[in-house]
Amino acid sequence: MKKIKGKNYSKALIKSLTDIRSISFFKIKEIDIKYSLFHMKKRVLELGCYPGGWTEYISKTKPEIYLVSLDKKKLQKEIKKEKLFVIKGNVFSNKTLCILKLLSPEKYDLIISDVCLNISGIKPYDISNQFLLIKRIKFLTKELLILGGDLLFKVNFEGINKEIKKYFKHFKKIMFLKLRCTKRGSSELYVLCKNKILK
Repeated sequence: MKKIKGKNYSKALIKSLTDIRSISFFKIKEIDIKYSLFHMKKRVLELGCYPGGWTEYISKTKPEIYLVSLDKKKLQKEIKKEKLFVIKGNVFSNKTLCILKLLSPEKYDLIISDVCLNISGIKPYDISNQFLLIKRIKFLTKELLILGGDLLFKVNFEGINKEIKKYFKHFKKIMFLKLRCTKRGSSELYVLCKNKILK
């Protein structure tokens, strides 16, 4: 059987389920199946939820989870889920941080981020912006994530694994994931940090 990879694989997946709103649905599904991402999770914070692929996957397959989804853009199509709060806001805003705390006073046991960077093509500038986002995600894990909680986030550049490990020493285990449904030639990676500890 001929294997379908990269862009063609992504198109084949989207074609197989025409009601799915984005390829990100299959990315989070791939991670969940392989790493049991949502196992024993009750309260999940999703950063960068637009256009709603991850939100849709969780809503369809994990109805028991209390989900707070955040993005600067409003979802074009409403997702129906009893335990879902969709917030329009900026991940860097302290006002947004206060709202996220109010929505889950007991904190979250999983934070997932699919925040997209605006890539300029000027590598030093883009990498600098990538680390600004990484620093913010680190801060949010300290403010919003319970001890023993997990973190998943996207990075757009390879070759910065050592630096990422230094930033997230407050987790017991860090894994770098290259997904099957990522476009061929893309440097996109997902970082899975397991079991937050005090350090």
